[in-house]
Amino acid sequence: MMLILSRHINERIMIGDGIVITVCRIERGRVELGITAPPDVPILREELIGRAGGGDASAGTEPPLTTDALYGALSGLYAHDMGAVSGVIYDEATRDRCAAHLRGLDGGALAALIDAFIRVHFLDAASRSLGYGEEDAVAFIDWLEDRMGIDA
Repeated sequence: MMLILSRHINERIMIGDGIVITVCRIERGRVELGITAPPDVPILREELIGRAGGGDASAGTEPPLTTDALYGALSGLYAHDMGAVSGVIYDEATRDRCAAHLRGLDGGALAALIDAFIRVHFLDAASRSLGYGEEDAVAFIDWLEDRMGIDA
């Protein structure tokens, strides 16, 4: 059974006694959700289920990350490292995979990817309306260098 609901930014959906889904941002056909759940409840995007063990065993490697998957993982890892306690991606395998992907980019591609991420997540009108700005972009770059080992 599937329940279909419409929600606006900052509206919530309650599931049981301990799970809250909040609509954080809606932009260009993309919805960002915040999920609060008890620590014993795993929260995984469907496409990440089964990847923690190392990807496709028959190929020996995982498929390359799409830009959307990379952005989602970076958002979740950054939120976790900045103190979010639940509802974010936190998985060392995901951290390692993102870092390896970023290290594999040439300087120009890495700069373009970071620039686009920062513009969408910290500097666009919707992000600014939530209180994000230049200082958050600088903090993200520092995080990339300090926690992810990426020379941004």
